Amino acid sequence: MLQSDGGASVLTPEFYVTDRLLFDASEVVGHHMLGSPVSAPGGADRTGVQNSLLGQLGARSRVLAESIVALGYSSADDLPAALAHLTAAEQLPGWAPEQGKEVLYLLLGNVAGKVGRLTDAERHYDRALALSPEYARAGLGKAEVVFHRARSDCEPGGVDAAGLQRSFDIYAKARTGRQPAGADVASKAAMGEGRVLSCLSQSLNGDRWVEAEDRFLQVVRAYGGRNLRLREFAAEAHAELGMIYRPWGTAEPGARDKYLRAADEYTKAIALYQETGRRRDRQAFFHTQLDYLYTRVPDLVRADAAHADALRLAPDPQTAQGYRDDHLRDRPEKTP
Repeated sequence: MLQSDGGASVLTPEFYVTDRLLFDASEVVGHHMLGSPVSAPGGADRTGVQNSLLGQLGARSRVLAESIVALGYSSADDLPAALAHLTAAEQLPGWAPEQGKEVLYLLLGNVAGKVGRLTDAERHYDRALALSPEYARAGLGKAEVVFHRARSDCEPGGVDAAGLQRSFDIYAKARTGRQPAGADVASKAAMGEGRVLSCLSQSLNGDRWVEAEDRFLQVVRAYGGRNLRLREFAAEAHAELGMIYRPWGTAEPGARDKYLRAADEYTKAIALYQETGRRRDRQAFFHTQLDYLYTRVPDLVRADAAHADALRLAPDPQTAQGYRDDHLRDRPEKTP
């Protein structure tokens, strides 16, 4: 951002990452400051003033260029190329740590996490937090890494309960950190906390279902049909609510109403993803959940329709076969 009053010009180096570019990088989306502003005497329309401002940016302008290229590769799922450009940016000389280097470590942490290098990802987030302890985005990223390392499949006996609690604490701390425009830190932290609480409950490390429900409802309310940055978060929150609301079995009191309530949440999740035109794989999975729920109501017409949609949206033949196997296991009277 460039400001000038004729007597002096001030350039604030910043950039904005849209969720249309990186829809699965929640801690990266939004405005980013790349260090402190630089200034020069004179109006911004003067070539000499412009050259002075760019000269003061020094390595930061080259870092920004590398980062933009890396974001482009990341959006195209070419993660090795993205990582290579971010690594090159980190190695550029003349960039002082206090001039926004935490942003680069945030991007490095995000890409490292995507390729499954969780130890590297946490190290990058820690470096970002060392430079800027109130950097909420880095806190969200670190909490996510710790969660994935601890969760396993969230089944009893398989989780690291202490690690899950650590993830929850990091999410909670991020709520109090620096929250720039477009970051939606509180909602993203609520989503993360809800997933941790749900995993602890599912793995029988406490009964935290009510707290988890509250966090997911916070996300749904924050979306409110208006904040499109949170639309996919709301979709996942509805799916998480569907998992919470389903009964333990058909013999549970009020089971039919509970199955239908859960189905309603998965239907809302699918509708939100349909609005984006993305994540057919998630839509397919949610349809398998509808198949399961409607089978137990029972409403076999809707169950079969959901199964057909799951097969239509399945990302690959192997996944589709798995959906068929699950469907036939739940409906033993059917033949392939």
